Amino acid sequence: MANNTDFTKVMQDMMASFPVDASAFQNAFKAQAAFGEKLSAVALQAAEKSTEISSKWAKETLDQTVGCFQSQGRTDRLFQSRQRFRFGCC
Repeated sequence: MANNTDFTKVMQDMMASFPVDASAFQNAFKAQAAFGEKLSAVALQAAEKSTEISSKWAKETLDQTVGCFQSQGRTDRLFQSRQRFRFGCC
């Protein structure tokens, strides 16, 4: 039978000869986490601003549409056209 060589001591000696500073890895992970938080905050602010702009645009458009029909006395036609669009009938 062949004897298996135990490489435990060899590996321990080899790893001891290459010292590694773990604080560098910790600092890198902390920096990455901070960057991720900042990037998430920017993305959330952009989404919030986009929602505000879209909401404002939609409100202004609807106000203009209703105002246009009201000034011409055609609110019933607006309602009918919306009903047609909603229910898909003529």
